[in-house]
Amino acid sequence: MICSATPDRPCKPAGKATTGQDCKIFNPLRVINSGSPGPTLTPWRMPKVIESDCDNVCNSSLLYRGKSRSILDWTQTFWLINAMLKQFSATFIGLLLATVGAQAAIAETVMEKIIRTGNLTIGANLDNVPFSYINDNNEVVGYSIDIADRIREEVGKELGRDVVLQIVEVQDMSDALPKLKTGELDIVCDTAFTWERDRYVDFTVSYAVAGIQLLVPNDTPINSRETLMGRRVAMVPNTIVEDAVKIVQNEIEVVPVTSVRAGMEALKKGTVDAVAGDGIQLAGLRQVLDMPDTKVIPQPAETRYGVGCMVREDNPGFLRLANRALVRLAEGYVQGDPEDVAIVDKWIGTEGIVPVDNDNLRQFFNYLVITHEQVMEPKNGQ
Repeated sequence: MICSATPDRPCKPAGKATTGQDCKIFNPLRVINSGSPGPTLTPWRMPKVIESDCDNVCNSSLLYRGKSRSILDWTQTFWLINAMLKQFSATFIGLLLATVGAQAAIAETVMEKIIRTGNLTIGANLDNVPFSYINDNNEVVGYSIDIADRIREEVGKELGRDVVLQIVEVQDMSDALPKLKTGELDIVCDTAFTWERDRYVDFTVSYAVAGIQLLVPNDTPINSRETLMGRRVAMVPNTIVEDAVKIVQNEIEVVPVTSVRAGMEALKKGTVDAVAGDGIQLAGLRQVLDMPDTKVIPQPAETRYGVGCMVREDNPGFLRLANRALVRLAEGYVQGDPEDVAIVDKWIGTEGIVPVDNDNLRQFFNYLVITHEQVMEPKNGQ
Protein backbone atom coordinates (compact mmCIF):
# COMPACT_ATOMS: atom_id res chain seq x y z
CA MET A 1 0.00 0.00 0.00
CA ILE A 2 1.04 3.58 -0.67
CA CYS A 3 0.10 6.35 1.75
CA SER A 4 -0.74 9.80 0.46
CA ALA A 5 -2.23 12.82 2.15
CA THR A 6 -5.04 14.99 0.92
CA PRO A 7 -3.84 18.10 -0.94
CA ASP A 8 -4.80 20.43 1.90
CA ARG A 9 -3.05 18.36 4.55
CA PRO A 10 0.25 16.98 3.12
CA CYS A 11 2.27 14.52 5.17
CA LYS A 12 5.64 15.66 6.41
CA PRO A 13 8.39 13.49 4.90
CA ALA A 14 10.02 11.25 7.51
CA GLY A 15 8.31 13.19 10.24
CA LYS A 16 5.39 12.90 12.63
CA ALA A 17 1.93 13.01 11.10
CA THR A 18 -0.31 15.73 12.46
CA THR A 19 -3.16 14.38 14.54
CA GLY A 20 -6.44 14.49 12.70
CA GLN A 21 -4.66 14.52 9.31
CA ASP A 22 -6.54 12.97 6.37
CA CYS A 23 -4.60 10.20 4.53
CA LYS A 24 -5.51 7.79 1.77
CA ILE A 25 -4.86 4.10 1.26
CA PHE A 26 -4.02 3.17 -2.33
CA ASN A 27 -4.15 -0.45 -3.47
CA PRO A 28 -1.49 -1.01 -6.16
CA LEU A 29 -3.10 -4.31 -7.19
CA ARG A 30 -5.95 -2.33 -8.72
CA VAL A 31 -3.51 -1.08 -11.35
CA ILE A 32 -2.19 -4.59 -12.03
CA ASN A 33 -5.64 -6.20 -12.08
CA SER A 34 -7.42 -3.48 -14.01
CA GLY A 35 -11.17 -3.88 -13.97
CA SER A 36 -11.27 -6.38 -11.12
CA PRO A 37 -13.19 -5.63 -7.91
CA GLY A 38 -11.27 -4.55 -4.86
CA PRO A 39 -10.34 -1.67 -2.59
CA THR A 40 -9.97 1.79 -4.07
CA LEU A 41 -8.63 5.04 -2.67
CA THR A 42 -10.19 5.12 0.78
CA PRO A 43 -9.98 8.39 2.76
CA TRP A 44 -9.69 7.98 6.50
CA ARG A 45 -8.98 10.24 9.46
CA MET A 46 -6.15 9.45 11.79
CA PRO A 47 -7.39 9.14 15.40
CA LYS A 48 -5.97 11.75 17.74
CA VAL A 49 -4.57 9.09 20.07
CA ILE A 50 -2.10 7.94 17.40
CA GLU A 51 1.01 9.88 16.42
CA SER A 52 3.41 8.22 13.99
CA ASP A 53 4.87 8.53 10.52
CA CYS A 54 2.25 8.63 7.81
CA ASP A 55 3.88 5.65 6.05
CA ASN A 56 3.87 3.61 9.23
CA VAL A 57 0.21 4.35 9.82
CA CYS A 58 -0.78 3.48 6.26
CA ASN A 59 1.15 0.21 6.46
CA SER A 60 -0.30 -0.83 9.82
CA SER A 61 -2.10 -4.15 9.98
CA LEU A 62 -4.95 -2.59 12.00
CA LEU A 63 -6.37 0.61 10.54
CA TYR A 64 -9.10 2.76 11.96
CA ARG A 65 -11.75 4.43 9.82
CA GLY A 66 -13.22 7.79 10.87
CA LYS A 67 -13.82 8.96 14.40
CA SER A 68 -15.53 5.74 15.39
CA ARG A 69 -12.16 3.94 15.20
CA SER A 70 -13.84 0.85 13.69
CA ILE A 71 -11.60 -1.85 12.16
CA LEU A 72 -11.10 -1.55 8.39
CA ASP A 73 -13.48 -3.68 6.45
CA TRP A 74 -12.01 -7.20 6.72
CA THR A 75 -13.45 -8.16 3.34
CA GLN A 76 -11.19 -5.62 1.67
CA THR A 77 -8.21 -6.80 3.70
CA PHE A 78 -8.86 -10.42 2.81
CA TRP A 79 -9.22 -9.52 -0.87
CA LEU A 80 -5.89 -7.72 -0.80
CA ILE A 81 -4.03 -10.60 0.83
CA ASN A 82 -5.68 -13.19 -1.39
CA ALA A 83 -4.98 -11.26 -4.59
CA MET A 84 -1.35 -10.69 -3.62
CA LEU A 85 -0.87 -14.38 -2.87
CA LYS A 86 -2.48 -15.39 -6.16
CA GLN A 87 -0.33 -12.90 -8.07
CA PHE A 88 2.83 -14.17 -6.38
CA SER A 89 1.89 -17.82 -6.81
CA ALA A 90 1.10 -17.45 -10.52
CA THR A 91 4.34 -15.59 -11.18
CA PHE A 92 6.43 -18.01 -9.12
CA ILE A 93 4.89 -21.11 -10.64
CA GLY A 94 5.29 -19.67 -14.15
CA LEU A 95 8.96 -18.96 -13.58
CA LEU A 96 9.47 -22.35 -11.97
CA LEU A 97 7.84 -24.21 -14.86
CA ALA A 98 9.84 -22.21 -17.42
CA THR A 99 13.07 -22.99 -15.59
CA VAL A 100 12.29 -26.66 -15.14
CA GLY A 101 11.19 -26.93 -18.79
CA ALA A 102 14.41 -25.36 -20.06
CA GLN A 103 16.53 -27.56 -17.82
CA ALA A 104 14.63 -30.66 -18.92
CA ALA A 105 15.11 -29.79 -22.61
CA ILE A 106 18.84 -29.28 -22.13
CA ALA A 107 19.15 -32.38 -19.92
CA GLU A 108 17.56 -34.53 -22.63
CA THR A 109 20.23 -36.25 -24.69
CA VAL A 110 20.15 -36.32 -28.47
CA MET A 111 19.30 -40.03 -28.45
CA GLU A 112 16.46 -39.49 -25.95
CA LYS A 113 15.10 -36.69 -28.12
CA ILE A 114 15.25 -38.89 -31.24
CA ILE A 115 13.47 -41.70 -29.39
CA ARG A 116 10.78 -39.23 -28.28
CA THR A 117 10.26 -37.46 -31.62
CA GLY A 118 11.62 -39.81 -34.28
CA ASN A 119 13.52 -36.88 -35.81
CA LEU A 120 17.20 -36.06 -36.29
CA THR A 121 17.63 -32.30 -36.78
CA ILE A 122 20.63 -30.97 -38.68
CA GLY A 123 21.62 -27.33 -39.03
CA ALA A 124 22.96 -26.45 -42.46
CA ASN A 125 24.15 -23.36 -44.31
CA LEU A 126 22.18 -23.62 -47.55
CA ASP A 127 24.66 -21.56 -49.57
CA ASN A 128 27.69 -23.79 -49.07
CA VAL A 129 28.37 -25.64 -52.30
CA PRO A 130 29.13 -28.58 -52.41
CA PHE A 131 28.39 -29.34 -48.75
CA SER A 132 24.80 -28.08 -48.44
CA TYR A 133 22.80 -25.95 -50.84
CA ILE A 134 19.55 -25.70 -52.78
CA ASN A 135 19.78 -27.09 -56.32
CA ASP A 136 17.87 -26.10 -59.45
CA ASN A 137 15.00 -28.39 -58.44
CA ASN A 138 14.65 -26.52 -55.13
CA GLU A 139 16.01 -29.53 -53.24
CA VAL A 140 18.45 -29.34 -50.34
CA VAL A 141 21.44 -31.41 -51.42
CA GLY A 142 25.16 -31.71 -50.79
CA TYR A 143 27.95 -33.81 -49.38
CA SER A 144 27.07 -32.93 -45.78
CA ILE A 145 23.40 -33.71 -46.37
CA ASP A 146 24.36 -37.18 -47.59
CA ILE A 147 26.63 -37.53 -44.55
CA ALA A 148 23.77 -36.58 -42.24
CA ASP A 149 21.52 -39.10 -43.97
CA ARG A 150 24.10 -41.83 -43.33
CA ILE A 151 24.13 -40.83 -39.65
CA ARG A 152 20.33 -40.97 -39.64
CA GLU A 153 20.50 -44.52 -41.00
CA GLU A 154 23.04 -45.52 -38.35
CA VAL A 155 20.88 -44.15 -35.55
CA GLY A 156 17.78 -45.85 -36.95
CA LYS A 157 19.62 -49.16 -37.14
CA GLU A 158 20.72 -48.79 -33.52
CA LEU A 159 17.21 -47.95 -32.31
CA GLY A 160 15.42 -50.40 -34.59
CA ARG A 161 13.07 -47.75 -35.93
CA ASP A 162 12.71 -45.23 -38.74
CA VAL A 163 14.27 -41.82 -38.13
CA VAL A 164 13.38 -38.73 -40.16
CA LEU A 165 16.07 -36.18 -41.11
CA GLN A 166 14.97 -32.59 -40.53
CA ILE A 167 17.02 -29.75 -42.04
CA VAL A 168 17.09 -26.31 -40.39
CA GLU A 169 18.88 -23.45 -42.14
CA VAL A 170 21.61 -21.67 -40.18
CA GLN A 171 23.57 -18.65 -41.39
CA ASP A 172 26.87 -19.02 -39.56
CA MET A 173 28.48 -20.21 -36.33
CA SER A 174 26.92 -17.40 -34.29
CA ASP A 175 23.56 -18.78 -35.41
CA ALA A 176 24.35 -22.49 -35.19
CA LEU A 177 26.19 -22.79 -31.88
CA PRO A 178 23.45 -21.40 -29.60
CA LYS A 179 20.83 -23.61 -31.27
CA LEU A 180 23.09 -26.62 -30.86
CA LYS A 181 23.72 -25.85 -27.17
CA THR A 182 20.01 -25.45 -26.38
CA GLY A 183 18.99 -28.63 -28.20
CA GLU A 184 17.15 -26.95 -31.06
CA LEU A 185 19.66 -28.68 -33.35
CA ASP A 186 21.11 -32.16 -32.89
CA ILE A 187 24.05 -31.82 -35.26
CA VAL A 188 25.74 -29.23 -37.48
CA CYS A 189 27.97 -30.47 -40.31
CA ASP A 190 30.43 -29.00 -42.88
CA THR A 191 32.18 -27.37 -39.92
CA ALA A 192 35.86 -26.60 -39.63
CA PHE A 193 37.45 -27.98 -36.51
CA THR A 194 39.04 -25.36 -34.26
CA TRP A 195 40.30 -25.70 -30.71
CA GLU A 196 38.19 -22.72 -29.70
CA ARG A 197 34.97 -24.35 -30.91
CA ASP A 198 36.04 -27.61 -29.29
CA ARG A 199 35.73 -25.88 -25.92
CA TYR A 200 31.94 -25.74 -26.33
CA VAL A 201 30.98 -28.69 -28.54
CA ASP A 202 32.19 -32.14 -29.54
CA PHE A 203 33.37 -32.95 -33.06
CA THR A 204 32.97 -36.10 -35.09
CA VAL A 205 35.84 -37.51 -37.10
CA SER A 206 36.53 -35.54 -40.28
CA TYR A 207 35.04 -36.50 -43.64
CA ALA A 208 36.99 -33.92 -45.68
CA VAL A 209 40.04 -31.69 -45.45
CA ALA A 210 39.79 -28.06 -46.50
CA GLY A 211 41.82 -24.89 -46.09
CA ILE A 212 41.71 -21.13 -46.26
CA GLN A 213 42.33 -19.95 -49.82
CA LEU A 214 41.67 -17.02 -52.15
CA LEU A 215 39.53 -16.73 -55.24
CA VAL A 216 41.21 -14.33 -57.67
CA PRO A 217 40.98 -13.42 -61.39
CA ASN A 218 43.08 -15.61 -63.68
CA ASP A 219 45.20 -12.59 -64.65
CA THR A 220 45.80 -11.44 -61.08
CA PRO A 221 49.29 -10.29 -60.08
CA ILE A 222 48.72 -11.91 -56.67
CA ASN A 223 50.98 -14.94 -56.45
CA SER A 224 52.78 -14.58 -53.13
CA ARG A 225 52.50 -13.08 -49.65
CA GLU A 226 54.32 -10.01 -50.85
CA THR A 227 52.00 -9.36 -53.80
CA LEU A 228 48.99 -9.73 -51.48
CA MET A 229 50.14 -6.71 -49.47
CA GLY A 230 47.74 -3.76 -49.68
CA ARG A 231 45.13 -5.68 -51.67
CA ARG A 232 41.39 -5.42 -51.05
CA VAL A 233 40.26 -8.83 -49.81
CA ALA A 234 36.57 -9.61 -49.24
CA MET A 235 35.79 -11.93 -46.34
CA VAL A 236 33.20 -12.60 -43.67
CA PRO A 237 34.62 -10.80 -40.61
CA ASN A 238 35.34 -12.29 -37.18
CA THR A 239 35.90 -15.82 -38.49
CA ILE A 240 38.82 -18.23 -38.73
CA VAL A 241 39.19 -17.02 -42.33
CA GLU A 242 40.13 -13.51 -41.25
CA ASP A 243 42.58 -14.83 -38.66
CA ALA A 244 44.25 -17.18 -41.14
CA VAL A 245 44.63 -14.59 -43.91
CA LYS A 246 46.14 -12.05 -41.54
CA ILE A 247 48.70 -14.60 -40.42
CA VAL A 248 49.82 -14.93 -44.03
CA GLN A 249 49.68 -11.19 -44.77
CA ASN A 250 48.59 -8.69 -42.15
CA GLU A 251 48.91 -5.64 -44.41
CA ILE A 252 45.73 -6.06 -46.44
CA GLU A 253 42.53 -4.06 -46.70
CA VAL A 254 39.76 -6.22 -45.29
CA VAL A 255 36.45 -5.67 -47.08
CA PRO A 256 33.74 -7.14 -44.84
CA VAL A 257 30.90 -9.01 -46.57
CA THR A 258 27.87 -10.84 -45.25
CA SER A 259 28.65 -14.07 -47.10
CA VAL A 260 31.18 -15.70 -49.42
CA ARG A 261 28.68 -15.36 -52.26
CA ALA A 262 28.47 -11.59 -51.63
CA GLY A 263 32.26 -11.41 -51.77
CA MET A 264 32.32 -13.23 -55.09
CA GLU A 265 29.74 -10.85 -56.51
CA ALA A 266 32.04 -8.00 -55.45
CA LEU A 267 34.92 -9.74 -57.25
CA LYS A 268 32.80 -9.93 -60.40
CA LYS A 269 32.23 -6.16 -60.21
CA GLY A 270 35.92 -5.51 -59.65
CA THR A 271 35.43 -3.75 -56.30
CA VAL A 272 37.78 -6.22 -54.55
CA ASP A 273 40.99 -7.94 -55.61
CA ALA A 274 40.29 -11.33 -53.97
CA VAL A 275 37.81 -13.29 -51.88
CA ALA A 276 39.03 -15.29 -48.90
CA GLY A 277 37.21 -18.35 -47.62
CA ASP A 278 37.06 -22.12 -47.37
CA GLY A 279 38.78 -23.44 -50.49
CA ILE A 280 36.15 -26.10 -51.23
CA GLN A 281 33.32 -23.60 -50.84
CA LEU A 282 35.09 -21.09 -53.09
CA ALA A 283 35.57 -23.74 -55.77
CA GLY A 284 31.94 -24.87 -55.47
CA LEU A 285 30.43 -21.39 -55.70
CA ARG A 286 32.79 -20.61 -58.57
CA GLN A 287 30.97 -23.33 -60.53
CA VAL A 288 27.49 -22.22 -59.47
CA LEU A 289 28.12 -18.54 -60.23
CA ASP A 290 29.81 -19.37 -63.53
CA MET A 291 33.12 -17.64 -62.94
CA PRO A 292 35.54 -19.50 -65.25
CA ASP A 293 37.89 -16.52 -65.41
CA THR A 294 38.85 -17.03 -61.77
CA LYS A 295 41.00 -19.51 -59.87
CA VAL A 296 41.59 -20.68 -56.30
CA ILE A 297 45.04 -20.03 -54.82
CA PRO A 298 47.40 -21.08 -53.33
CA GLN A 299 47.58 -24.77 -54.15
CA PRO A 300 47.69 -26.45 -51.71
CA ALA A 301 46.22 -24.20 -49.03
CA GLU A 302 48.67 -22.90 -46.46
CA THR A 303 46.12 -23.21 -43.63
CA ARG A 304 44.24 -26.51 -43.53
CA TYR A 305 41.75 -28.15 -41.18
CA GLY A 306 39.43 -31.11 -40.92
CA VAL A 307 35.76 -30.76 -41.84
CA GLY A 308 33.33 -32.64 -39.63
CA CYS A 309 30.12 -32.34 -37.65
CA MET A 310 29.51 -30.67 -34.29
CA VAL A 311 27.28 -32.20 -31.62
CA ARG A 312 26.31 -30.98 -28.19
CA GLU A 313 28.70 -31.98 -25.41
CA ASP A 314 27.94 -34.97 -23.17
CA ASN A 315 26.22 -37.01 -25.87
CA PRO A 316 28.63 -39.95 -26.19
CA GLY A 317 26.00 -42.39 -27.48
CA PHE A 318 25.01 -40.20 -30.41
CA LEU A 319 28.63 -39.17 -31.12
CA ARG A 320 29.65 -42.83 -31.28
CA LEU A 321 26.96 -43.59 -33.86
CA ALA A 322 27.84 -40.52 -35.94
CA ASN A 323 31.50 -41.53 -35.99
CA ARG A 324 30.65 -45.11 -36.86
CA ALA A 325 28.59 -43.93 -39.84
CA LEU A 326 31.51 -41.79 -41.09
CA VAL A 327 34.08 -44.58 -40.67
CA ARG A 328 31.71 -47.00 -42.41
CA LEU A 329 31.49 -44.59 -45.39
CA ALA A 330 35.28 -44.13 -45.45
CA GLU A 331 35.90 -47.86 -45.38
CA GLY A 332 33.42 -48.42 -48.16
CA TYR A 333 35.16 -45.82 -50.30
CA VAL A 334 38.58 -47.38 -49.73
CA GLN A 335 37.26 -50.87 -50.58
CA GLY A 336 35.48 -49.60 -53.68
CA ASP A 337 31.89 -50.10 -52.59
CA PRO A 338 29.88 -48.54 -55.47
CA GLU A 339 27.33 -46.83 -53.26
CA ASP A 340 29.93 -45.25 -50.98
CA VAL A 341 32.18 -44.22 -53.86
CA ALA A 342 29.24 -42.58 -55.62
CA ILE A 343 28.35 -40.49 -52.55
CA VAL A 344 31.86 -39.05 -52.30
CA ASP A 345 32.71 -38.73 -56.00
CA LYS A 346 29.64 -36.76 -57.04
CA TRP A 347 30.63 -33.97 -54.66
CA ILE A 348 34.42 -33.93 -54.23
CA GLY A 349 35.78 -36.68 -56.49
CA THR A 350 37.56 -36.18 -59.79
CA GLU A 351 34.19 -35.88 -61.55
CA GLY A 352 32.53 -33.98 -58.73
CA ILE A 353 31.47 -30.36 -58.36
CA VAL A 354 34.81 -29.69 -56.65
CA PRO A 355 37.33 -32.10 -58.19
CA VAL A 356 39.74 -33.71 -55.74
CA ASP A 357 42.27 -36.33 -56.79
CA ASN A 358 40.93 -39.79 -55.98
CA ASP A 359 44.31 -41.00 -54.70
CA ASN A 360 44.37 -38.17 -52.17
CA LEU A 361 40.84 -39.00 -51.08
CA ARG A 362 41.69 -42.69 -50.74
CA GLN A 363 44.74 -41.92 -48.60
CA PHE A 364 42.69 -39.64 -46.39
CA PHE A 365 39.90 -42.17 -45.88
CA ASN A 366 42.34 -45.02 -45.42
CA TYR A 367 44.00 -43.16 -42.55
CA LEU A 368 40.58 -42.62 -40.99
CA VAL A 369 39.83 -46.34 -41.25
CA ILE A 370 43.12 -47.66 -39.87
CA THR A 371 42.87 -45.41 -36.83
CA HIS A 372 39.46 -46.92 -35.97
CA GLU A 373 37.93 -50.38 -35.89
CA GLN A 374 36.76 -51.68 -39.25
CA VAL A 375 32.97 -51.61 -39.45
CA MET A 376 32.18 -52.78 -42.99
CA GLU A 377 29.50 -55.44 -43.14
CA PRO A 378 28.95 -57.82 -46.09
CA LYS A 379 26.26 -56.60 -48.48
CA ASN A 380 23.75 -58.65 -50.40
CA GLY A 381 24.52 -61.74 -48.31
CA GLN A 382 28.18 -61.86 -49.32
